[in-house]
Amino acid sequence: MPKLDVPPIALPPVPILNDLSVAAWAEAGRFAYPWAAGIMRARHANRPEHTIQRTERAVLRRFFGDLVDRVTVFYGADPLNYWDFGPYVVELGGTEAGAQNYGYHIYIQAAREDRTPLERLVTLAHELVHAEQYERFGGSLQSFGFYYFQEYKKANLVYRDNAFEEEAYGRVEDSAAFLAALEAAYHAESNPPAFCLVGVEAVLTIHNTTAIKMPYSLRWSELQPWKVYWLDPNHHRKHFVPNGCGGITRTPEIMFDHSLAPGYQKRYFPLDYTDQPEVPDPAKRPPGLVFEFKQVGSDLQLKRPIK
Repeated sequence: MPKLDVPPIALPPVPILNDLSVAAWAEAGRFAYPWAAGIMRARHANRPEHTIQRTERAVLRRFFGDLVDRVTVFYGADPLNYWDFGPYVVELGGTEAGAQNYGYHIYIQAAREDRTPLERLVTLAHELVHAEQYERFGGSLQSFGFYYFQEYKKANLVYRDNAFEEEAYGRVEDSAAFLAALEAAYHAESNPPAFCLVGVEAVLTIHNTTAIKMPYSLRWSELQPWKVYWLDPNHHRKHFVPNGCGGITRTPEIMFDHSLAPGYQKRYFPLDYTDQPEVPDPAKRPPGLVFEFKQVGSDLQLKRPIK
């Protein structure tokens, strides 16, 4: 899609689509899209905003470059799917995929743990195409909205026939070559070369500071099943890199699933501490478990406790 300059049309305070012209729909989009972006930011003001997870970022960087460093993701999002103009309804995009993009902010309706790794990558890739389009129009929500609504009207109000969506689906979901390359990249990034010995360094140590036995689940890869552990009161357990290999790209993930602390069942925390540790919200973490991480590499050892 070529880069276009938005013509200097005055923005009406409340655009009303009382005609069927493409120009009217485009002008409405100039107003509606920034408005929708603001509503989404307000809806999710108190929800965690994440960068793309490390492994996913490494995979997607192969296709989208450093764009992956500029976007943030909200999981479990409450989408704004429709904009009502009297007799007309505009589908703002993302209702089929359960995700939406507003500039550099991606909103995914499903919880992160409810999607498989490849499902997450496909969704993120689709939304990154929209982020590229956003940059193509100068990083302006008004410009993006103008042309998105223009193409929406040209497509007779059919979401998938919008040129913006045709590009995104054509490059991602409808491209067998891209999906195969994406899966291959994921497996390559999920299985780093071995350069450390089993049992040499404890990558994860969990301390139980309570007077009761505490359970937790752990896995070393999104492709592996969860393994349940029980930790005695005032004890700790060291977890070593499995299978004699790993490194700074091998990070564990932990999940709590127990009834000792109501409201904390199945809380899932990816422990991505290679660059920006994702610190679980203390209000959402069962009390009494203290984490201690150590990166292990040929010449790198770094401990970052999470209090």
